[in-house]
Amino acid sequence: MIESLDGATKYTLPTTFSQNDKITIGSLDTPLIFFVNQVDIYVWYETKGRLIVFPGTTNNQNLYPRLSPQGNYLTLSDNHKLIILSTETQARTELPLPSLSPGSVVTWSPDEKYFIYSYQAAANQWNAVLYSLDGLKISNIDGSGFWSKDSHTYYFLNHIRQPADLVAVRVDDDDREVILQDVVQKIDMQSDEAQVLIWRDKDGLTIGTLNLDTKAINVVSNKISQIGSIQLLNNGRQILYTVGHGDQYSTEVADENGSNHILLFSGPSMGAPMLINAARSLLYFAQYGDTFDVETINLDGTDRRTLATGMETIYSMDTWKDNRYLDAWNDSPDLITLRAKRNGSFTAEIILPQTGVHRILADGLASIDNFTPDAEIRGVRFFWQNAAGDDGVDGFTLDGQRVYHVTFPGHHYPGTSTVFSYLLSPDKRIIAVLERDPAHLYFMATDGSWRKTVGTEFGPSASQAWSPDGKQFAFEGRDSSGEYISIVDQNGQELRHVSGLSKRGRLSWNHCEY
Repeated sequence: MIESLDGATKYTLPTTFSQNDKITIGSLDTPLIFFVNQVDIYVWYETKGRLIVFPGTTNNQNLYPRLSPQGNYLTLSDNHKLIILSTETQARTELPLPSLSPGSVVTWSPDEKYFIYSYQAAANQWNAVLYSLDGLKISNIDGSGFWSKDSHTYYFLNHIRQPADLVAVRVDDDDREVILQDVVQKIDMQSDEAQVLIWRDKDGLTIGTLNLDTKAINVVSNKISQIGSIQLLNNGRQILYTVGHGDQYSTEVADENGSNHILLFSGPSMGAPMLINAARSLLYFAQYGDTFDVETINLDGTDRRTLATGMETIYSMDTWKDNRYLDAWNDSPDLITLRAKRNGSFTAEIILPQTGVHRILADGLASIDNFTPDAEIRGVRFFWQNAAGDDGVDGFTLDGQRVYHVTFPGHHYPGTSTVFSYLLSPDKRIIAVLERDPAHLYFMATDGSWRKTVGTEFGPSASQAWSPDGKQFAFEGRDSSGEYISIVDQNGQELRHVSGLSKRGRLSWNHCEY
C-alpha cells in the first residue's frame, strides 16, 4: 500500500516490495506514478486495475516525468535526450534535445500526435520546438502558446517584437499566419474552443476571444484605457471584467462571443470586486461623488443591495466564513470587516451580509490594523492607534458590544501585534498581556479601568494559561536556575513557583487547588 502523509490518499497495489526498496512518489494523482530505487518507473491505473512497469528507465538524474493528456505516454528528460514511454505497448522512443534545463516543459497536442518541447536557453530566453510523435522536428517556435481542439494548429505569441504577434502554425506543413498583432496578454483558456486575449489598437486596449478552430475573433470590450481584472465563469462561457474608459470604470459580464452584455456598475472608482454565492453575485465597494458604498449585485443585473454607505475611503474590505478568511469565490461570507475613514479619522466597521446589518464599532482613530475575527468572544478584534499616539487592541461581539479595551504600555504601533500578545480570562474581566522583549506580564481590566505589572524580565514565555474558573494564571519563564512555571492569582500575587525545569511544554489545567 502507498499512502499520503495525511492519510487522505491510499493505493493498494497488486505487487510487493522489499523493506530495502526506496520508493519515491512522482505524482499522487490518478494515475499514480512512483519510482523504485531511482531505477524503475511504475504507473498504476486504479480504475483499470492496471500496473505498468518500466524497468531500468530512470535514475537520480532524470527530470520532470509527465503523463500526456490521455495518459498514453510518459515523458521524462535524461541528460541530453527526451524519453517517450508508451503506457500501452511499453515502447521507448529517445529524442536528442536542443537543451536540458530546469523547468523544461512538454506540452502535448490534444490528439497526442504532436508535442512542444519548451526549454530555457542562454540569457533566460525561453525557446520551444514542435515535434511529431515519431520524433520528427517540425518547427522552431518563438514563444509560448496553445493548441486548437482538433490538434491541427498551434498558436503562439511571438515575443521577438513587443507587443507580440499571435501566430498560427499549421502542424502538417509548418505554414504560418499572423492572426492578430499587438497582443498585450493572453488569459487562461476560456474553454476548450476559445482563448481570451488583450490587444492594443489606435483606440486603446481591447478584450476579445479567439476561436481556436475557426480563428474567428470576437470583440468583448474595446476603447479601454485601463484593465482592472478579468475572470472566467461557467467553465469559460462567460467573462467578468472591470475596465476603465477615460475617467470612468465599469464592471460588466458578457458571453464568450461578446454578446449579452450586462453592466453591473459604472462610476469614477470601484474596488475589491469579489464573486460570492456560488459565483452568482458580486461584492464590491463603489464611489458615488466623494464617498464610497459597499454593495452586492447578482451577475444577471438583479437585486442590487447597499450594505454600507458614506465612507470617505475604504482601506481594506475582508470577507470571512466561520472565522476564517474567505478566499474562494464559490461561497458566501458571514462577516465583512472594513477599515475605513469617516470625518477624517479611521473607523472599524463590520457587515453581516446575510442579514444586511452594518455596525461602526469604533471611530475617531488614527489607524487600525489586524482586523480579524475573534472566535473566543464570537466577534472581532483589531489593533488601533488613537490621535494621542496611544495604541492597543479592542474586541467586540458581532452585535456591537465591546468585550475588551486594552491600552498597551509604550508606543509600538504599527508593530503592536508583534510586541504584545494577550489572553482573555474565562470570565472576561481580566486580560493578561505579555510584552515579548524584554518580557513583562501585565494584568489589565477588560474595560480599561486599571493595569497592574505582574512580572518583569522573566525571560521568553513559551506558554501561558488561565485556570478554567479564571482565578489563576500560569506562565512559563526562565531564570538563572533554568526553566520555571509560576502560578499567580487574579491580583498578580504568586501562589506557587516551580523552578529548575529542564525543558518546556504546553501548559494546561486539570483542576484549580493552589
